[in-house]
Amino acid sequence: MEEIIVTSWMMYFDSETGASSIELYNASKDQYRVAPFMRIPLPWPFSHGMASEKGKEMENIFRPTVNEILENFNIAPSSIRATKMWKRGIINTAKDTVVVPTDDKDTTRWTLAADEIRHAILPWATEVNLEFRVELRNECLMYKDVSTALSYDEDIRNIVSKIQAPMLARVEDLIAGAWRSVTFDGRQPFGVPHGVPVSNTPTVMILVSIGARNLWESVEEQLCRVVEDIIPSGMSISLEILPSNFVC
Repeated sequence: MEEIIVTSWMMYFDSETGASSIELYNASKDQYRVAPFMRIPLPWPFSHGMASEKGKEMENIFRPTVNEILENFNIAPSSIRATKMWKRGIINTAKDTVVVPTDDKDTTRWTLAADEIRHAILPWATEVNLEFRVELRNECLMYKDVSTALSYDEDIRNIVSKIQAPMLARVEDLIAGAWRSVTFDGRQPFGVPHGVPVSNTPTVMILVSIGARNLWESVEEQLCRVVEDIIPSGMSISLEILPSNFVC
């Protein structure tokens, strides 16, 4: 088990430099989605569909076991289900996934529970040749923002026009070779009706290469400084750095 954990972590993190993949950096900011053995949950945006026959069998066989594990960790599930999940538009990433939604806000024991769930299922899954994932999530609190049209507020658009050139220059300076695009979008949680102003946040969207490694917290801080130096007091413009397969 220790070898699995180390291997999983090395997929996303360089212990010598402290650099992480962009996927790990974003996953670390969302405490309301958890996967086992220090893996990261399938990054948002994702698609989902009906589980395979083996996936359904896994759900039926292990629902009592999963319930018992969750009870031991004082986690109250809304449901326990197997579903097929894949990265939006990349169907070859599809795997059956044991998904445990919960309304709980205390996530301190989620990773341990996810570890035990995967450990319980793995021998059976290996025997029937089923690759699978495990995920615990709070569907109300997890990150699931989508892009929409930027606000038509004239003040916002004037400020955006002032941010564009210095932002592009700073992006090129900090992550030359890694960045793919810089856009200005409205961002809001998935499911919120378009045009609800309180939920539509003007956002600088920076897409970088899939798997790109860097000291992303430092990069984000420096890019946010570009915005902060230009916007007037009382105005809020966010910034996100996401992998370039992000289509949402």
